[in-house]
Amino acid sequence: MPDNEIMSPRLVQRSQIDPERWDQVISGASNGRVYARSWYLDRVSEDWQALVWGDYAYVMPLTVRKKLGVTMLVQPCYSQQLGIFPTPPDNVALAFQNAVRQNFRYIRISLNSQNAFWPADHLREMKNFILYLEFPYAGLYASYSTHAQRHLRRAEKKDLTFVDGIALHEYLDFKTYNQSEEIYGKCLPNFRKLASYILYEGKGSLMGVYNRSNELCAAGFFLFDEKRIVYLNGVSSQAGREAGAMYFLMDHVIRMFAGHPQYLDMEGSMIPGVARFFEGFGAHLETYIHWIDIRLPAPFKWLIR
Repeated sequence: MPDNEIMSPRLVQRSQIDPERWDQVISGASNGRVYARSWYLDRVSEDWQALVWGDYAYVMPLTVRKKLGVTMLVQPCYSQQLGIFPTPPDNVALAFQNAVRQNFRYIRISLNSQNAFWPADHLREMKNFILYLEFPYAGLYASYSTHAQRHLRRAEKKDLTFVDGIALHEYLDFKTYNQSEEIYGKCLPNFRKLASYILYEGKGSLMGVYNRSNELCAAGFFLFDEKRIVYLNGVSSQAGREAGAMYFLMDHVIRMFAGHPQYLDMEGSMIPGVARFFEGFGAHLETYIHWIDIRLPAPFKWLIR
């Protein structure tokens, strides 16, 4: 078999991918992410392709979309980190990068936190926050910031109730009412399709907080994977924000899973206030790369956004 120096990944269509082999690679990789599972990709990027190295030694999902006749490589909604799995040596990473650039002239994608070697221009470091849950709850709570503990004490005096398993239609109605369409409208079809499947298969849960009037005031969608519990989506009403309902919600999730050898993946944020919220629970920073590489003629470059 040729060695790494003269090999290169091959481009394959979704129909050519063995989903069982693919998912074994993702599951077995130290940098495996649920976003890269075949069933997940099928629901956020129906026409996804992939680069495959050898006999599934390394794989990279390619989430493609077409616009004005141009095939673009873009990051789908609700897919924070993709990239190469498992973590490749530098020469393999470079071969994948070259293959991506050969096949696409419009690229806006995020790699995963263990794809650190990516020699290219227009890279942006993104923030994620993760909390290791293996320790008892008391130890985890002791790592909360004084700011978070103060908000939590206030929330506990508001007669709030935590519920694991609210209905999808209730969550969507709540989200529609409390978030502008500009924030999530274009991603709603993906979310509805993804959430329906996840809930049906028991791969996640919608969790909510109700106030003393039995009104939903905060809710979050959590996805369960072997390595990570992913906070995929969340929303709070104005009343919920004033009551600290999201602090109450996140604390209950940490209580539920404390002692489990998993990470709570909070999905991070580049917004300082949101980042502070996650850090307040003792979460640690995990960085990953967002790569932009656009080499289109001027008219297309400005028409395609």
